[in-house]
Amino acid sequence: MKTEKQSCGCGQAKEAQKEECSCGGPVKEIVKFKETGSRWMINIAGESIPLVPAKLTATDIIGNFLARFGINRMDHAVRPGLYAVGRPGKTAPVLVSANYKMSFDALRKELSGIDAWILVLDTKGVNVWCAAGKGTFGTQELIKRILTVKLDKIVTHKNLIVPQLGAPGIETHLVMKHSGFRVIYGPVEACDIEEFLKNGMNAGEKERTVGFGLWKRLEITGIEFVSAVEIAAIVSLIAVLAASFTKNGFNVISGISNASYFIGAMFVAVFFSTIIPAALMPYLPGRMFSVKGAISGFAGSVIFVLLAGGMTRLTQAAVIVLSTTLASFVFMNYTGTTTFTSLTGVRREIEISAPVMIMGAVIGTGLQITDFIMKGAIKWN
Repeated sequence: MKTEKQSCGCGQAKEAQKEECSCGGPVKEIVKFKETGSRWMINIAGESIPLVPAKLTATDIIGNFLARFGINRMDHAVRPGLYAVGRPGKTAPVLVSANYKMSFDALRKELSGIDAWILVLDTKGVNVWCAAGKGTFGTQELIKRILTVKLDKIVTHKNLIVPQLGAPGIETHLVMKHSGFRVIYGPVEACDIEEFLKNGMNAGEKERTVGFGLWKRLEITGIEFVSAVEIAAIVSLIAVLAASFTKNGFNVISGISNASYFIGAMFVAVFFSTIIPAALMPYLPGRMFSVKGAISGFAGSVIFVLLAGGMTRLTQAAVIVLSTTLASFVFMNYTGTTTFTSLTGVRREIEISAPVMIMGAVIGTGLQITDFIMKGAIKWN
């Protein structure tokens, strides 16, 4: 799938807009950085530069995996500056990266057998395409980092290889004017960097195309999945507490039993608000992510109601409405992981969808409360 959209739903037109990118990720200053596993330094032109391995350690792999689910995500960053891979000299290529550790690792693991420099910008722990929209992977930061590391003393050439997805944040003429270095845009994927270098720093159509196949769509559902689980857990806890008020007094065991169908429905909704709509995204109707999520959530809740049985009509209706609303809300956030939606589109979708979601939450809750009243006691099924 090829797209020329700006990354992460971020507009390029105004500097102010860059701070309102729809991407997630840290926005605070990071003072604690992840270690890269390097114990060695390389000395060149009187400068001591960290030497990092191309091969990732088990700690690197586990840390990146956990970050996909939001665990320790807020400080998953490496220190900005210049790094060496292999044994680079003054003619070795200079590759620019964000200081989000997953971006840094994705690049260096593709440099096995290649002598290169990696210039890491301070993107506040945000990946390249989101940081380009936010402005942290930007012209001023690139110029600042070039001057700070004294890059002109490290290499004799004047070429910087910048990730293609960082283009929205870089004004190449200003970089050249203030640093003397020329920006060359590399491939979309780090895995193509070796071929790019072999071809004289030229990228073909394949290397310039943003792919978003099934595996990639599923790979980035982690944070949305965790968010959905948290919401479902909170709603389920409230459900148990409410269902514990029975005719015979407050009883948590009865509450768990009474709310069991509802809890099951909420966690089914988690699956149908993340994994299913991500997998079926190209095939679900509608342009808005909230609509795609709502369709998936509705289908999942109907299947659950038909298979579960034992619920009153009002509880069935409440489950369908609340599950659909949850799925719509959760999958709307998925837009920040794609290149398909502009900042204007994200705002418009929120303006349209938020009132409908609020209405759905109110209606679903109202249906269940009505069921309580009709039963003469708080009981969920």
